[in-house]
Amino acid sequence: MDLSGIPALVEVTGHMYGLDATWIETVPERETYNDDVVWSGEVEVSAVDHTQTKRCYAWSHAFKGTKWQFHAVLGVGPIDSRLKVVQASNRRGGEARSELR
Repeated sequence: MDLSGIPALVEVTGHMYGLDATWIETVPERETYNDDVVWSGEVEVSAVDHTQTKRCYAWSHAFKGTKWQFHAVLGVGPIDSRLKVVQASNRRGGEARSELR
């Protein structure tokens, strides 16, 4: 389970996109490249009411000691799965993020 908590990840969706989100499920995800694990963790899937999608994917990780970095990505366009959202965020340097704590 994400140590920041599901409520915090639902809140970051509202903070970043101005949407109300309803948590659906927690799913494990792992990205590999040349058989090496690039990222491994859990992604929180939430329902949102957006004109282009009904899903938002969010996760967080600790950084800089006690601070948390939050990521939230809408399931729009080529982002149509949990793995693709993690891959896109990793390739863009985690741009879809918010530092709240």
